[in-house]
Order: sequence, then C-alpha cells, then structure tokens
Amino acid sequence: MRTHKPHAMHINFGLHFDDRVLTARDEHLEAEIFDVGPYQLLQLLETHLGLAGHPTDQEAIRIEQYRQALLQYEPLHGRAFYYASFEADAFGTSADLLSRRDELCYAAWDFDAADDAPERLQVLARVERLLPADFCAGRADRYVAVLKALPERDIPITSLYCFEPEQLLPQAQRRLLEALDHKGVSILYAVPPAPTGDTDLGRWQSQITAARTTRQSLRADGTLLLLHAASDTEAAAFMAKLINLNDDYCPDCLIPDHNRALDMAFRYEGVPCMGIETASVGRPSLQLLKLVTAFVWKPVNPYKIMEFLSLNVKPIDDGLAERLAQLLAARPGLFGEGWGAVVQRYLDEVRTRGGDAEAIEKQYNFWFDRPRYAQDDRVPKLDAVRIFEYLHRWALQRFDEEGQQSTSLLVLSEQARRITELLDTLPEDELDQLELERVVRTIYKPSPVQLDEGEVGHTHFAYHPGAVASTPDHLLWWNFSQRDPDFFFSRWYVSELSWLTERGILLESPDHQNERLLWHRSRPVMHARKQLLLVYCERVDGTDTGHHPLHSDLEATFGDLSAITFKLSSADDMDRLSEHFDVPGIAELPCRHYAPTPDMLDVQIPQDLNEREYETLTSLDDLLYYPYKWAFQYKLKLRPSSILDIVDDNRLKGNLAHRLFELLLSQPDVLTWDRRQIETYIDQRAAQLLEREGSTLLLYGRQPDRVSLLRAIERSAVTLVGLIRDNGWRIFAIEQDLEGQFDAIPMKARADLVLQRGEQEYAILDLKWRGSSRNKDKLTNGLDLQLVLYAQLFGTAEATIHTAYYIISDSQLLARNTRAFREAVTAGEPEHAVAHRHIYDRMVHTHQWRRTQFADRQLEIRTSDTAPTLDAHYSQTLSTEQMLRLLEMKMDDAPFDSYGTLLRP
Repeated sequence: MRTHKPHAMHINFGLHFDDRVLTARDEHLEAEIFDVGPYQLLQLLETHLGLAGHPTDQEAIRIEQYRQALLQYEPLHGRAFYYASFEADAFGTSADLLSRRDELCYAAWDFDAADDAPERLQVLARVERLLPADFCAGRADRYVAVLKALPERDIPITSLYCFEPEQLLPQAQRRLLEALDHKGVSILYAVPPAPTGDTDLGRWQSQITAARTTRQSLRADGTLLLLHAASDTEAAAFMAKLINLNDDYCPDCLIPDHNRALDMAFRYEGVPCMGIETASVGRPSLQLLKLVTAFVWKPVNPYKIMEFLSLNVKPIDDGLAERLAQLLAARPGLFGEGWGAVVQRYLDEVRTRGGDAEAIEKQYNFWFDRPRYAQDDRVPKLDAVRIFEYLHRWALQRFDEEGQQSTSLLVLSEQARRITELLDTLPEDELDQLELERVVRTIYKPSPVQLDEGEVGHTHFAYHPGAVASTPDHLLWWNFSQRDPDFFFSRWYVSELSWLTERGILLESPDHQNERLLWHRSRPVMHARKQLLLVYCERVDGTDTGHHPLHSDLEATFGDLSAITFKLSSADDMDRLSEHFDVPGIAELPCRHYAPTPDMLDVQIPQDLNEREYETLTSLDDLLYYPYKWAFQYKLKLRPSSILDIVDDNRLKGNLAHRLFELLLSQPDVLTWDRRQIETYIDQRAAQLLEREGSTLLLYGRQPDRVSLLRAIERSAVTLVGLIRDNGWRIFAIEQDLEGQFDAIPMKARADLVLQRGEQEYAILDLKWRGSSRNKDKLTNGLDLQLVLYAQLFGTAEATIHTAYYIISDSQLLARNTRAFREAVTAGEPEHAVAHRHIYDRMVHTHQWRRTQFADRQLEIRTSDTAPTLDAHYSQTLSTEQMLRLLEMKMDDAPFDSYGTLLRP
C-alpha cells in the first residue's frame, strides 16, 4: 500500500498577512506559496493536524461563560479584586479579564498558582478551574492545542519565511515557529532590503537603518515625493487623473484605514477599480441591532424610534413607517392624537390597492403593540430573544428576495442570530437596560463589505504597512498622515511580571510592542525601490489630520522639504511636478455671481381665485404679504417634503401647553377650581400626554426642563382661569371652527378659545407659547390680522367681539384695551371695533390690489433684498390715498420660506 506524500508547501508569514498582502504575484505561480498571517497559519495547521472545525463566531459565548465563572467565584472564595468593576459592568469586566486570561494562555502558563503568587494571578487560576468542561476554545486555546499536537503528526510545510525579525515576534508566534523548526521546517527571518543607492529615497532608507541620524541634502531626483492636498477627495481626483495620463506609472498602493476615496476617484476617471472593502458600522442594516431594543422600554426614546422608521432598510412597511415618522416628528411619542387613525387609513389604502394589509398590520403590531418596561425595571429575557429572532428571520428572507447585492442583510442576520444565542446562554431570566445593551454591543461590530469588485488590471494594494511584502519599483502611500495614536500600557503589576518571568512565562511588554510598531511603520519606505510617493491630506473624511510620525524623520534627515513637496493648490509646484509626470491641468473656474433676485415675475396667474376650495389664515397672509410664496405653494402646488426630525423644544413646549390648556378648559366646572385643583389636574394629564406626544422630555437628564415646563403651564393656567372668572366670562368654545367669506373668498379658521359674557359679547383668545414683544407690536401697529379675521368670521352685526393674545410662558394677556379684561396689557387703539374695521378694510383693499397685479401678469417677489426697490416703485405708481388704504408691507424675508432657491435666476 502506497502512502500519500503531501506536496511541498512554502509559507510567507507576516503578522499583518491575514488581510491583503502586497506581494510579488509572479512568485506564487511557480510553486505552492501561501501568504498567511497568524490566524490563517493557525487554521492551516489545524487542518493538517486534524484539529479543524472550530466555530469562528463564539467570542461572545466565551465572554458569557467566563462571566458565569466569575459569578461562581464570590460564593466560593469571597470578593475578588474585580468585584467593584464587575458590579458596575459585568460583561465589560468579563471581556477584559478573559483577554488577560488568553494573554497568559498564549504565554504558556498552565494556571497553576502557588500560595506565593500575586493575588490577581491566584484569582485567575481559581477562575480557570471554574470554567465549564465545554468552555469554547479561543485562539489562545487553539494555539496551545496545535503546539501540543505538532510533534506527533506530519505537516506538508517545508519552508517558512517570516517577514518580521525573530526578536520582534509576539511570544505565541515565536513559540509556534520554534516548534515548526523542530519539525524540520526551514525557517528564515526577514532582513531589511538594502538601500537603493545615492538617491533621496536611498538616503532616507540609509538613515532609517543607521543607528544615528545625520543631516542629508536633497537632490530632488524624483525618487521621493510628498504630495500635499487640502482634502482626500481633492488628492484622490488628482491622483486618478495623473495615473490615467501616465501609462508607464502603475504604482503599488498602501491605503490605511480602508479609505475608499482613491478607489472611487479611479472609478470616475476610468482607472480599474481596486475593490477596496469598507467596514463601516453606520450601515443602515447594522444600525437596526442598536435601535430595536428601544421598543422594549418606556418612556420610549423618540430619537431611536425615528431612526428606526427612517432607515431605508427596516422590518416594517416603508409607507407606513413614513406616516408614523411624520407623526413622531410633530408629536414625539407613541399613540398620540391621530396615531390610530393614520395607521388605519394607511391600511385601508393598501387594501384598496390590492396590497397585503394583513402582513403590514402584523409587522406594525410586532413592534408597537408590545409590553414595555420602565427603564429602571428589568425586561424578561424571552421578550428580547423574540425581537432578535424576528430580526434574524426577516433579514434572511429579505436577503433571499434581493440576492447578493444586499450582503449587509446577511451580516445583520448572522449578528442577530449570535445575539439570540448569547441571550439563550445567560442564566438570568430578566435583564436590565445596561445588560441588554452590553449583550448587543458584544456582538455588534462592522463587517467588511466590498461595494465595488476589483477590475482586471487594477492596482495592487494593501491596508497595513506591515503587509508590504514585495519590493515595488513605485509605491504610493495614500493618506500619509497621523492616525489615532497607539498607546501601550502594561496591564500587569511589576510583582506579577517578576513572578511569571521566574517561571519562564514571558508576557509582551509595551516596549516590545512599540519596537514592532516602529519596524512596521518603516517597512513601506524600506521596500520601495525606484520611487516613493507620499500623499498627505489636511482633512480626511472631513476631519483634520496631523503629519505622519515618519514626516518628522524626513525633516530630521533632510531639513527643509520644500524641494520634494508639491501642493496641489500651487501652480509653481505643479510645474515642478511636471518634470516627473504628465501632470493634470488645473483650471481655475471663474467666480459666477448670482444675479440679483427679481422683484417681479411676468407670469400668467389664473384670474379665478375661487379655484381653491377655501383659504386659511396662513395662506391669506402669504397672499397679502408674499404673493410669490402663495402662488408657488397653493397654485403650482410646490410642497416641500416633510423633514423627518423631532420637533424642537420651543415648538414642542407650545404644542404640549396648547393640549393641556385644551384639556383643562374643556372641564365643565373648571372656573370654580382653585389653584391646587388646577395643578393636580395638569400633573395627572401631563404624565400620559408626555408619553404620547412629548417623550423627549422624559429622557434621562431632562427632568429640570420637564418640571420647569409643567410649573410654567400650571402657573399660567391658574392665571388664565382667574382672568376669565374675575372678568365675568364663561367658556363658550375651545378649538372653535370658523367659516365665512373674505372679499368673496371662502375662509376656514380655528380659534383657540372663545369666551362669552352676557348674550352678545364675546372674546376670542389666541394662545401663544411665547412672543410677548412680537405680539404686542402686532397690536400696536395694526398687524394682528389673525385676530381681526377671527372676529369677522365669528361675529354678527349685533355682537361685540373682543380679541386678545394670551402668552402662556409669561402668563400675560395682550389686548387693545381693558374692556374685556381689566388686567390686560394694552396696546393699539382703545376702540377695538374701530380698529378691527380699519384693519379689515385695509386687508380687503390689499387683496384687491394683489388681484389687479395678477390680472396684469405681475407676481411680486418680496424679500429683504427687493423690498426697498418695490416700495420705491409703489411710491411712484400709487397715490398717497391708495398707499394709506393698503397694509404696510414687510421689509424682511418670508418666514418658513421653502422657495428661496427658486428665486435665483
């Protein structure tokens, strides 16, 4: 029987070879040569030693198993050094202690601690004995198993070339290579490439290998170039064009941080895409993992619910989600006014179109019709499991429907499954908010996704300086800037390190880690042969950067770097760069100034203003003061899309105050209540109202704002009830619908509060949250059109109609006189009926004037820029009498104007 002899295999090993490696590809075609990093080498050896089959996604389970062992420690041995941290954050503490345990395992400690061992080592040794028999093996445990099996079995590896010096390897990798050497594997260690000669690049390489730095002179021979750009997008566009223009320039690329700016520029310029992966956690599908837990707590976090509804990938119907998001933006809470009607109306629309309304309703019920728990309570683990099981199944189904273009859904499904497994492993039946968030964070991590496939002929590239294994003639170091600094701190006390060292257990020191970092940092410089192009961007992804640490080495070597520095913004520098490349031309675009906004548009306005079913106070105000805004919005029906953003605090406070006043004043006997009764009622109703329509004020840290708001509303409500009662009024109507005619135009409006005194005397109050000064000016200058129209639409010839503003935040009532309310702050004419009639007449004349303009094909564009020109024109074309009969026009821009960009020619 013939024994099968495995093929000879050569290994190129590097500590950063588990990701992309920049290597000479031709070598791999001649023999079985594999580029592997620590994890890939581990997997390769496990395969040939019969140890393969370990799951790759059990780190979270390991943390939970270790947490359970830590939980068992206290009853057996008393409180340990980690107790306070464990009590505050059990999962985080368990993860940190497990990483320390793995570090000791890598260093070949058998967790046999004598009585003289330092306390923390004794604790870790005891915890090790509490681990279950089925404790999931981590990489450290797998390394130990490989080292144990290696002497007894054959492997096909004949030689291994390590791209790091032996003295810089971590202990685990050094022990493994020593074991391979004993197996007869030929082990060779890296020797830095020799400097390239008497060039700028060669001189820098010589300085890096030298023990001492001496000042060198720059030859500016093109072997070392530093490209300086304002931003990564600017540099990427330039480099893509430069590579496209220079057919003989095809550099290998070092692209740290998986930055895709250069690859996208290649795509736009027609250069073959490299296919750089992105590993962002901001992908909408992965965001779901963090957002779905918001549905189990109360009060709800409206910001998280809004994010959930606004994602373009979500487990709820898009149309229904948009309707709910619009409601949530205006009233931040669940099940507020109109919520149920909106849901039912949408489901009816879906049924009318023949859609699957039942499936949509089932989705809606799963997320919104569920039990919720106070944030200081605990949620049953089963409820959390159901959410992530649902998310797992939905993501798989959606992936099956959409195919490979939605690989992020597959990642979501897998991570949701792993969260479910981790939750099932927990011995607890209930979780608090921190524990549930910790479970999610333990699993939640970015997963690399390749948005564009690498195209034929693309540039070779690597992500890490330590992955530069070849000696390319031309090397492009993209984004040659300072990333987040690396800090190395020893996690072990001196006494612990000494005790371990005495027993031959060597842990890696921060100095050793720093030496390895310096070695990897200089590798791209040492491996470049003919030219090294460094691209420095002042901003990357919109964030300011600093110079790379090697930039200081450059300055120490050569001093002034201006001879090799080329700024994209400098024409002289681009001329110098043209000595080495065909440089893209940089055209300076002329500054195009906007033409001034026209004051009139020549357009055909339909004469029949009754084409609209009715006007509102808002639309009429636009028609009188800003006719272009009225024409764009109500004639052309150019409606801005709603912004799905939670309402700001001032508007929210006004909405909540209006609702509480409406509820309070609708009580039949409210005018007989004293202060205590009013405050008690508002407190009771506010609790439910805030959950439904103002939950942002229930979030952590908002208690002072919430209390301040309720106290202001209570104080103001007591004042208003007293004003009504003390002045002999009774409540006639709340939120009174008004209809009528204005200059032959149908009008509709709604008055906040209507009061009655006697048979034919009424007072209409418009409730405002704030704005005492602004509304007082309206009364003084006869600009209270809203109140005048309320009186016109409500009143009869026999009735006396008073109008006033009530400012809730200031507990202040503003009126023209004190005939309705003795305590009112007065402004304007004493005779309110005369004032109303005068203002109303001016409104009618202004309206007729606008209709005349429409008939003459004139549409006024009134802004702060055009107002002086318009008023000067009208002063010449209109008589003084005509001007006095019109409303005084405004000099500033229209409020809430969404059409400003349309006014530019």
